[in-house]
Amino acid sequence: MRFEELIYKANIEIGEVIIKLIPIKDKIYERITEMDVLTKVEFDLIPPNFHGKDTFKSLDDIIQESNATRMKTSVENQDGLNKNGLLIKEGVEKVSNAYGDVKAYGYNNVPSRSKRYRTKKIIQALIRKI
Repeated sequence: MRFEELIYKANIEIGEVIIKLIPIKDKIYERITEMDVLTKVEFDLIPPNFHGKDTFKSLDDIIQESNATRMKTSVENQDGLNKNGLLIKEGVEKVSNAYGDVKAYGYNNVPSRSKRYRTKKIIQALIRKI
């Protein structure tokens, strides 16, 4: 019997139960900072049933004001995002506290065979598999 089934059998009024591994915040930041240029970040956040902390006030406000049960958002810029931006920091913090998933995309500048040109190597970091 799976854990979710056990919970449902104990109380039929319980809503959807989603169980995920909790990624380590430092590992997420490490993967993001490995990229020379961060071009896109996608967050899939699920708010908790309780709201005891004010740590994530701005993202929680958006979710609650919308009466949403899930928030999927992405930010992108082919020239590069601010890795230290508030949305990225708050989103990574929420993911590291088991509120969802994050995917980060970017590239590293890799010298090509011709010294006159530089090529871009695309790196996809699926953070939740850390």
